[in-house]
Amino acid sequence: LQKQLTAGLEGRCDGQEQRGLQDPALAVPTFEPGIGKLDGDPLQPVLLQGLHPAFQADIGVAEQHTHIAVFTGGAIRHTAVIPIAGDQITNDIAMALRTPTPDAEEIKIRHGVAKQVLADPHAKIDVPGIGERDPRTLSKQALAAVIEPRLEELFLMVQQVLRESGYEELLSSGVVLTGGTSLMPGIAELGEDIFMKPVRIGVPDYAGGLADMVRTPRFATAMGLLHEARAQHLRGRRVASQGGGFKQTVQKMKEWFLGNF
Repeated sequence: LQKQLTAGLEGRCDGQEQRGLQDPALAVPTFEPGIGKLDGDPLQPVLLQGLHPAFQADIGVAEQHTHIAVFTGGAIRHTAVIPIAGDQITNDIAMALRTPTPDAEEIKIRHGVAKQVLADPHAKIDVPGIGERDPRTLSKQALAAVIEPRLEELFLMVQQVLRESGYEELLSSGVVLTGGTSLMPGIAELGEDIFMKPVRIGVPDYAGGLADMVRTPRFATAMGLLHEARAQHLRGRRVASQGGGFKQTVQKMKEWFLGNF
């Protein structure tokens, strides 16, 4: 097992100073998944707006799971996963409005509002029926009344996770929401009501090809991971040119790994 694990280090040149390596050439990067930041790197295609060095929580509300990560100074302090996310909201809409699931998903994306008080009570939407049933007309506020309780439940679960982790009171930089569900109007306001902290939507600061499609919370984590892979490659090349070259660096990593595990 040790041979398999150490073999995996061949392609990794970035050490972990926090765990005992003091070589400056093997410093831990300032990186946040979905937030992507690397100090001193001139190539930074993935940066979320409004980054802070203090404690903050990144909450990624995807389709099937909600991912929680607490950061400070670019280092991950706590992670968790909650099995409630966008799909549960879609299922709630399908059941409450008695409409097929694909139509419920489209209704959520096009007309969903996270807080009932923010929805226009005069705006109407058409709800397709199941089978031979005729479509019905429903107000956006009634739709929001279905969505808000599920999102409130999710945020309360996230709050409980943060509280049990011991970091809730340290989140001076607030909460960043990513994932497709964070595109829903009113979700940041609902989050602030629950967390009692600043809540903002994380958007990749990207100006390359297809920027109009990529600059969305839906792709924040993917773009952050791509940036980190690129940054690690550049760090590996820099480390290889310093202090004895690539082979010596890999040997240091192996010795550290075997000594600690």
